[in-house]
Amino acid sequence: EPWVDVRGDIAAILAGDATRVGNLVVVNNRTYGIEASRTLYPIAGPGFTLLDRAAYKALGVYNELGDTVVAEEVLQRMHDQTLESRQSARAVYQAGRPLEP
Repeated sequence: EPWVDVRGDIAAILAGDATRVGNLVVVNNRTYGIEASRTLYPIAGPGFTLLDRAAYKALGVYNELGDTVVAEEVLQRMHDQTLESRQSARAVYQAGRPLEP
């Protein structure tokens, strides 16, 4: 979600204000994973939405084409897309869009 202060979470992690267990770190009720390359990636918590592979692919289509009829036509032709994966992806896509006046 756009309201998540990821930079603030990273600052808290670097300041030692997070709980680390193995390759997981928890800060502000959000869990991040840390790869060996020191890459941080979101896993779960307020403001994060877990997407399966199909929903993630659908989100890519929405990011490219918008929430449009064309996007829906493309997604309907993709064999791994379900109504649920499209709904999940659309919700994430819409959450990242500014509200229109």
